[in-house]
Amino acid sequence: MRKLLGFVGLWLVGIGAMAPVAAEPVFSHTQVGISLGRVSLDRPLMYRAERFDSLLSAELDASVQVLDNAVVGFSTRVETADRNGVDVSVLNSTAFVKFPFSINELVIIPKVGYSYSEAETCQWNLCARTSDDALMVGVEGRLWVVPGRWELFGGYTDYTSEFINPWADGGVAYWWDRQHRFHGRYREDRESHTWEVGYSFQW
Repeated sequence: MRKLLGFVGLWLVGIGAMAPVAAEPVFSHTQVGISLGRVSLDRPLMYRAERFDSLLSAELDASVQVLDNAVVGFSTRVETADRNGVDVSVLNSTAFVKFPFSINELVIIPKVGYSYSEAETCQWNLCARTSDDALMVGVEGRLWVVPGRWELFGGYTDYTSEFINPWADGGVAYWWDRQHRFHGRYREDRESHTWEVGYSFQW
């Protein structure tokens, strides 16, 4: 699936490369959004006598488009599960800057940022925790399939820390109007894959 996402990304960029560059981005990037999903682990997580095959995920993000080609924002994502007194959680928070530019209906979005990640496993009041921080770099793509209504999107994100997994994603979004956007997304890293649904308010 990761190869497929990469192929789709290259295909979108290839389409855009044959078109003239637009003066302004065709999407507004000022928004507040939430996503909810289920994370399926490629290898079960074992802790004491408990086995975890999946986690639930929630992600909040907000961004402000300060210039036509500059966006600042923050996102925080948590993946969690609990069973028989054992709690597992993974937290990742990122402050980022994005630099969108448009090629007809395609928007290409290089991004950089700073991320903090923490993984914790607890049984009753005894916890084991690991954490790390890293620089983040990536690229996203957004394309109108039906202008103003249906959008395809995808991207790839990597980190300078081996503790934080790089990941790729892709999905489709439906715009109810210029402010309300609903999406479905598939996300994959080297240890798991996730299906998510989400909503964002744009202005």
